[in-house]
Amino acid sequence: MYGLTRYWLEGTTLHYITSYGGENTVPLTRIDFAKTLQLNAERSTPFDATRTFPNP
Repeated sequence: MYGLTRYWLEGTTLHYITSYGGENTVPLTRIDFAKTLQLNAERSTPFDATRTFPNP
């Protein structure tokens, strides 16, 4: 689990930049969306699955 400062989708891949400055990608099939939505709701942090580059 990472703290993200920026993320966007390209096709079936999530690109992200972590709070410590690292940049990486992960296939959407590897993401537990139920857990992601639960944790984000607990933190009042929205997850927008429609974001595409170059959204900040």
